[in-house]
Amino acid sequence: MMGAPVPALGYASRTEAVMALRGQFSYAELAAKLGITPKKVRDLEASGMRQGMRRAAQAKGREGRVYHVPDKTLRGLARAAAARGIAPWTLASRILDAAIEADLIDAILDDRDGQP
Repeated sequence: MMGAPVPALGYASRTEAVMALRGQFSYAELAAKLGITPKKVRDLEASGMRQGMRRAAQAKGREGRVYHVPDKTLRGLARAAAARGIAPWTLASRILDAAIEADLIDAILDDRDGQP
């Protein structure tokens, strides 16, 4: 039986913290920051990967295609996501939704060289 999520480092759970920060820190460094063992960090990472895959499958069934957000992008969003208490992949989705809703894709990319 799983316990309630434990908020950590500005994230809603230790799992979300590990998933967001794993690319920036070693297992030992994350363990020290979270006050847990490196093995627990690895376990949380594995759990986060399983949850991510499960969420992706659920989202695909409900909303259509699932898109991949590169790790580098997620790391770049980590601080802003933490400030909002959400996971970086959730922030990435919100940003994409907002850009589409506001019809900002061309303005953001500026790659059409003045073409309509």
